[in-house]
Amino acid sequence: MWVQLPPREFSTELPVKLAFGDEAFLRFPTSTFNQDAKSLLDEIKAMKLPSLTVRRLRVGVYASTGENFRTPLDRHMRRFVLERIKANPSIEG
Repeated sequence: MWVQLPPREFSTELPVKLAFGDEAFLRFPTSTFNQDAKSLLDEIKAMKLPSLTVRRLRVGVYASTGENFRTPLDRHMRRFVLERIKANPSIEG
């Protein structure tokens, strides 16, 4: 499991208490993604089939109530992650 918290300047500050119907915005800058996700990208690149590994990734929100919300990456996010792996020579693999 890889955990990344959103930067405060771009997102709702965590922790946040939400009532039913409330929203929190969690935004991650793409400009620092390679650095922020280096360990994840290294791990994916080391796999035999990085595309399949990315397809199996899930993004999740874990609430203090014990509820977990997880969803697969959409096509655009999968492409973004694979491009970051291929474009960054400093990532081992």
